[in-house]
Amino acid sequence: SDDYYYNETSDRVTVDADNWEIHSNEFSNPYSLYEMSSAKVVTDNDAFKLNATNNFFTLTGEVIISSSLIDNRLFDDNEYPSTPEILFEPYLTKDIIIVCPSNCTENGICVFPGVCICKDGWSG
Repeated sequence: SDDYYYNETSDRVTVDADNWEIHSNEFSNPYSLYEMSSAKVVTDNDAFKLNATNNFFTLTGEVIISSSLIDNRLFDDNEYPSTPEILFEPYLTKDIIIVCPSNCTENGICVFPGVCICKDGWSG
């Protein structure tokens, strides 16, 4: 499976693949009607579901702590029956804070606590 961890998005995330998991992300895009969607068309909604559990959802700076409000921000089988269901519960109720030693010494991106993706020419 393909996983995204600790990303922030300024546009809707659209998935068009099998077995995707999207966890520990912050979704906050008040200018888009939806935070996430699937471009995959299915004939059997029970055969494919997008696992988007343990994400943090905000809207205009306020934490969304209602399942119905989060569900309204996801384009899935509720809006279009041929689209897979997006599983989002449980969801995070606090912002994600990640820490890397020395902030990756300003030569990379902290993608998980203690894990940096380094710029070309750097390692660690």
